[in-house]
Amino acid sequence: MDYYRTKPHGISRRSFLRATITAATWGGVVRQESLRAAGSWDNRPNFIIFFTDDQGYNDVGCFGSPFIRTPNFDRMAREGMKFTSFYAQPVCGPSRAALMTGCYPIRVGEPQNKKNQHTVLHPKEITIAEVLKGAGYSTAMVGKWHLAGGRKNKYDPKLMPNAQGFDYFYNYLRLNAVRSGKWKLVPPRPAKPAGTGWSGRMIDAVENTQLYDLEADIEERYDLAEQHPQIVARLTKLIDRAREDLGDHETVGSGARFFDGPRPTSRS
Repeated sequence: MDYYRTKPHGISRRSFLRATITAATWGGVVRQESLRAAGSWDNRPNFIIFFTDDQGYNDVGCFGSPFIRTPNFDRMAREGMKFTSFYAQPVCGPSRAALMTGCYPIRVGEPQNKKNQHTVLHPKEITIAEVLKGAGYSTAMVGKWHLAGGRKNKYDPKLMPNAQGFDYFYNYLRLNAVRSGKWKLVPPRPAKPAGTGWSGRMIDAVENTQLYDLEADIEERYDLAEQHPQIVARLTKLIDRAREDLGDHETVGSGARFFDGPRPTSRS
């Protein structure tokens, strides 16, 4: 989780973050005067925030990776700022909700990745992009949003980035690769890229760009859990024992703004 400025400016990082993120946390809108108080209006920084999923802490050079070379990221990190104390959860949705609003995920009703059960980010929430627009910035969101629910190919316009403060949105919404119907586009890649674990490796390298038939995928044709009922039963017992020992306090949404009481969960 890194915060970068694209070029040096007179305003201090601390003053800028105080003027924007603090205002987002308390639901305020930054006015031009607040940024003028922190520094010259003409010296406001242009900046980019990089937010990544499923990435180890030292998977890029500026965080100590000995395998993966990221010279452009490294330079931006040197000239900008790294969020080394940002509290990131083990799944993407809550961390994204926290970044966008400046609030703990539970406060905005997104403590877990349960996108099929409820709207992830309520349209009444004030995002950092809305705060920046109020300060005269032009804003853009590129890449994964994942804050608009999980109904396949159906997204409420009120939940999309363009309705949450972003002027420009170049995206994919839910899928993790370029797909059309049953086909997935697979670009060339080595079988075992350096620095990857078993989950990032393939039996054979992909030499040329190709289309992969998703309907022929083994996970589409076979139900792994159905093939191994004994293992499923054993793991279910372990889960039940953990719930007995630790307690099972499901209060999703009970302390969130804009929602009436707990919302549905995926647990049966």
